[in-house]
Amino acid sequence: MDQFTGMDILNRDQIRQAGGGLECLCGNDSIHSLRENITEGFSLISLNEMDAAALLDRMDTKYVIKPDQIPGLLEDLKQDYRLLSINGIAPLKYRTLYFDTPDFKLYRMHHTGCRSRYKIRCREYLDTHVSFLEVKRKTSGGRTVKDRRMLDHPLRGMNLEIKEWLNGVFPYGSYNLIPMLWNTFTRFTLVSRHHPERVTIDVNLVFYAPFQSIYLDGMVVVEVKRASASQFSPFICRMDKRGIRRQGISKYHLGVSILYNRVNRVPKRRGMLCFDIKPGDLNHGRCQQANDGFHEANWHRNPCGACHYSS
Repeated sequence: MDQFTGMDILNRDQIRQAGGGLECLCGNDSIHSLRENITEGFSLISLNEMDAAALLDRMDTKYVIKPDQIPGLLEDLKQDYRLLSINGIAPLKYRTLYFDTPDFKLYRMHHTGCRSRYKIRCREYLDTHVSFLEVKRKTSGGRTVKDRRMLDHPLRGMNLEIKEWLNGVFPYGSYNLIPMLWNTFTRFTLVSRHHPERVTIDVNLVFYAPFQSIYLDGMVVVEVKRASASQFSPFICRMDKRGIRRQGISKYHLGVSILYNRVNRVPKRRGMLCFDIKPGDLNHGRCQQANDGFHEANWHRNPCGACHYSS
């Protein structure tokens, strides 16, 4: 594995390689404990009921916390939020494949602080077997605007139909976009009872690149998604009272920063993720085999060092 450099919160002693290849879904023990703490006392909401909070055009507020902080943060919020459950399942498992150019143009736009920037990904909802191709744009005003297209099956590469759709919503052209990074995680979703707002709590983050993977079981990524920045949020009030600072974090940026050492030579923008994780907070997680058909042998390097996936 490459040396890990250029990270504010991680060093090589705090990161361990996750075994098992692309078919891993990790951390059942920690998920069971968190499920008990998070789901207890929350009323449930279905996917259809949540449609009013789809928030494809929104303001995002992000945090990075530790798993043991979650129960205390959710105290007294059960009257303000409901927990998303689909067919009795909560939390839900996600898998994402991110696309970028061979020279990591989209990563670099985020890394250097471009005010208007993009992410392109295939997002799989593993519990419902639904997949979307998504283009996320961060506007110069700080809003997140998402265009998405439902897929018949998870995307592994770009065909002509997909490229034509992308060319209508992505200004830089789709001809040289290739798979760069896999990510899996488990998500708890809280939906406001009063406003268009969702709070997502992502645990068991795993990142995969060709022949290397990393499991960050000591990190929880929390996002508050609202219609406007001025909209009242009980969850944000709770975070402010606890003195938990907002963070500029992107899961794609985090995964690339860890697993692709060569792109870390680019100077990073100020205000990016800075979170004090002590040694031992990021532990080696044993992965369970999901046998879902993905394996590192399906990755191939091109001459530029980027990676392709072939099914």
